[in-house]
Amino acid sequence: MGKLEQFDLLRSKAVALLNELADQCLENDNITSLKEGVNDAVTKIKSDKFLVAVVGVIKRGKSTLLNALLKADVEILSTQVTPETARLAFLYYDDKPHAIIYTKDSKQINIDIGELSEYTSAYNTVSPKGKKAKVENTLYAEIFYPNGILQKGFCIIDTPGVEDPDQERSDVTLNFIDQADAVIFLIDPTEGGLKESELKFIKNKILTNNGTEKGIIFVANKVGALRIHQFPELPKLLANKKEDIKKIFNIDVKFYPIDSYYEVCRIREGHNSSQENDRTYIQNINQKLVKLNLPPDYFKDLFEEFKNDLELYLVKEKGKLFLKRRISTFLTEQLNPLIDELKEKSSYEPKSIVDLEIKIKDAEKQLEILKRKSEQILDKFNNNKNSLHTYIQQKTTTEFNNNITINPGTIDHLSADTVEITKNLSKQISKKTQNFINELIDVLEEENIKIERPNFDIRVKSIDTAKYFTKKQEVVQGNNDGDFIGAAIGGFLGFIVGGPLGAASGAAAGRRVGKGFNSDNKMIENVTFDEIGLRKEIDNTRQMLIHNYQASLDYYYNSVEETVDKILNTKKKSITDYYSAQKKNLKNEKFSFSQYRDEINSIVDKLNKNNNLFTQLLNEVETL
Repeated sequence: MGKLEQFDLLRSKAVALLNELADQCLENDNITSLKEGVNDAVTKIKSDKFLVAVVGVIKRGKSTLLNALLKADVEILSTQVTPETARLAFLYYDDKPHAIIYTKDSKQINIDIGELSEYTSAYNTVSPKGKKAKVENTLYAEIFYPNGILQKGFCIIDTPGVEDPDQERSDVTLNFIDQADAVIFLIDPTEGGLKESELKFIKNKILTNNGTEKGIIFVANKVGALRIHQFPELPKLLANKKEDIKKIFNIDVKFYPIDSYYEVCRIREGHNSSQENDRTYIQNINQKLVKLNLPPDYFKDLFEEFKNDLELYLVKEKGKLFLKRRISTFLTEQLNPLIDELKEKSSYEPKSIVDLEIKIKDAEKQLEILKRKSEQILDKFNNNKNSLHTYIQQKTTTEFNNNITINPGTIDHLSADTVEITKNLSKQISKKTQNFINELIDVLEEENIKIERPNFDIRVKSIDTAKYFTKKQEVVQGNNDGDFIGAAIGGFLGFIVGGPLGAASGAAAGRRVGKGFNSDNKMIENVTFDEIGLRKEIDNTRQMLIHNYQASLDYYYNSVEETVDKILNTKKKSITDYYSAQKKNLKNEKFSFSQYRDEINSIVDKLNKNNNLFTQLLNEVETL
């Protein structure tokens, strides 16, 4: 059984335990206040998704890979040779296939899945499927499909090519890539692997400032298209690309060689939906494997390794975290407080309706006092939060002013400086935010308001300095400064591609090429630098950082505030339920408080058993 299947079983087990508890809530008036918390936990567990974005330049086989991952015996996504995916699309599970189109004029259009290509496919190809007006007005699409992997919690993000000329759509695409739990980046080994434009996109649009790989998974697709003499060179090619990534980004990654079209052909063959082209492709691959002396399941095993590692990463890096958090939050904020309240109720025996009313009024008075105290605590910390907002703005501005200088002497390490400053700011501000929220939770716990502590995750991206360099071809007079000219051009171009390291290697190569300038007039590329544009970009980056840091702080504070409000409302409902139940008991001539106490103790025992089952489940999740 794979990790995804194991995780799905544990998630189903958590939902089943919660549903059983919900049934218990309906059976006894003393615990009806727990029902809302149970339903909320079930909803959140079911709604948690693994967001997987598939990224690459055109004709890398993104849609084919997705169809292979989804084990689709028919095309869910178009896989024409021409660039088909013109708009961002999300794939979710639903019993009935359909789609929702989100437009640039803020509309939502429900359509049949057969109409999807009119909104998301290219319209300027030889055999266009898209309708120009519809495609141009589409921001993204949500596709709902009855598929096993989607049902287990995957949300697949199918992206258009990495360079969309429409800035609004490009921003939407990059925003969702940034939210993804894993990014599958496709390269084509038949074209030599990673291109300069792909490296630039990875650097500026996917990787975070602190150098973490953020679940980026490199896939060398279409390996079946390699010629016989090329195939033995594939391991060396991928090893070189891995080393390139290590040098440029300082991260260790793995390249997965696969052939997603071969996998799709296998799936169709298994479902008797194979086409003549599919059968021919499988035959060609099988013949190639024989010539290469490779086992018949070689390509199948390559794809299985990639899929299993993807699932393993997602389960370990996200699945475990969100399932543990959902269960722990429910126990801390809902189940355990109710058990404590029931124990307190069983210790008090009302003698009459009047006695009960006095008890209830006292409980309501205590709740009102707790509510006022909570409001005072939150008001105080809200003022502190505003002060922290000011600190974030001042700290970020000071760091940028003191450490970012734009002049010819700083250009070669400007990008690295910005990355370092942002990394340090993220660490400092994240720590301050965490301390602030933990202190708030500590103070609330002194008032017996238990809140699960959040996970802190402040991530930001670096700026793209390369776009502020432009190249123009110019004729220069022959002279003996070829070495200098070559070094300057090579350095600038190298910086555009690879930052400071690229600048150094580019300059060295440029000197060698530059010796050719020592004679006649030559046509050279003159590199110009948009200093005003770069200064504006740096200022925008600073403002973006301030906004992100402050927004993260607000998010955590608002989450605590909402939780406190929810807990107080639950306590209020519990008092009301208790009053109604006890009033009914006192009016019942056959009522015995000892029997009531036994009933409450029996409920507490059942809830404790539930608590133990959830704790055992947490241990099982931890072993994934």
